[in-house]
Parts: sequence; C-alpha cells; structure tokens
Amino acid sequence: MSDKTLAKALDNAVLYNDSYFKRIGTKLKYL
Repeated sequence: MSDKTLAKALDNAVLYNDSYFKRIGTKLKYL
C-alpha cells in the first residue's frame, strides 16, 4: 500500500512539474 501511495505521489509530482514547466515555457515564448 505504501509503495502504491509513493508511486502515485511521484506520478502527481511529475505531472505537476510537467504542466508547470509547460506554462513557464509558453510564458517565455511570449516575452
């Protein structure tokens, strides 16, 4: 159970970072 929770948290962190960097990238494109 803890392994699954850890994997899910890691997936969420990756998805969050991915969308965060995509937003930063689009902002930089318009600068």
